[in-house]
Amino acid sequence: MISKNGLVVVADGHGATLYRNTADKGAPVELREQITLGPRDLRDDGPAGAAGSDSSPRDIDEATFAKQLTQRLNRMAMDGDAEEVVIIVDPTTLGEMRRSYHAMLEKAIVKEIPKTLTQASPDEIAAALE
Repeated sequence: MISKNGLVVVADGHGATLYRNTADKGAPVELREQITLGPRDLRDDGPAGAAGSDSSPRDIDEATFAKQLTQRLNRMAMDGDAEEVVIIVDPTTLGEMRRSYHAMLEKAIVKEIPKTLTQASPDEIAAALE
């Protein structure tokens, strides 16, 4: 499914954990946590664009986090640090992230799973990749 050293991003509107697959090709996926990110860990370049009048501060914060996370993933893809990427994100955040995908990141994404797995163990996340 994902090659050795492939990047697995598990996120919601409040935080993200990036994992690397340490298993050889053909072997079951084994995930090693690379980094956990929260809103304070990502560069703040302001809100995520136009927000409707119905948007709560929480909605705006979640959209901003999604944008900032995507910008980091875009940089990783452009720098060659993310050649294969799986995105596992709740559906709302996934929609926000897709708006900001760079072409290099889009090319690197091998699978998107619209699911909330931020509290799942690495084994549960690996099982979701099957």
